[in-house]
Amino acid sequence: MTDAELIDAARRGSEHAFASLARRHHTALHRFLLIRCHSERDLDDVLQETWIAVYRYLDTYDRTWAFTTWLYRIALREAGRVRRQIPRLFEPSTDTPTPLTLCMKDESRANLWQIVQKELSRDQATLLWLFYAEDKSLDDAARILRRSTSWVKVNLHRARNRLKVRLEEPSAWLTLKDT
Repeated sequence: MTDAELIDAARRGSEHAFASLARRHHTALHRFLLIRCHSERDLDDVLQETWIAVYRYLDTYDRTWAFTTWLYRIALREAGRVRRQIPRLFEPSTDTPTPLTLCMKDESRANLWQIVQKELSRDQATLLWLFYAEDKSLDDAARILRRSTSWVKVNLHRARNRLKVRLEEPSAWLTLKDT
C-alpha cells in the first residue's frame, strides 16, 4: 500500500494501517532525529511524542505536502520541546569516559555529521541533513524548516562554504577527536 492509502485507512480507524505507516518511516525518522537529540533517552522520548502527535493529528495532514515533510516538521517541534525541558537530575555523568564514549571519540574523525553539528547552526545542520541524507527538495526543506526557499538556498550555500573551509583545515579532524 502507498502512504496515501495507509493514511486513508488509518484515518478510518485502522490501527494496522497506522502501524504499517509507522514501521515504514520509523528508521528514517530515527536517523533524522539521531543528530538532534542529546541522549538515547531524549531520542526515544522524541520518537514516541512524534508518533503520538502524528496519530492525534493525522486528520489535519495536507496531501499537498509529502508525508515525510509533515512528519519531520512534527519531529522537529517535538525535539525542540525536549531540548527546552529542565535538565534531568539523574543523567549519568559525562566526566568519566566509558569504553563507548572513547570508541565514539575515535570514530568521530570519520563522522562528517559531527563536524556539521559542531560548525553550523542547528537550522543549517538540519538543512544539510534534509537535503543530502533525506534527499528532500529545496521546497520541501523550506516547508519543514518553515523558511522561504530563498533562505534555504542561501543557507545551503553558506553551510557548504563553511564546511569546505573547515574541512580543508588540517586541525579539523584533530579538534573533533579532542572533544
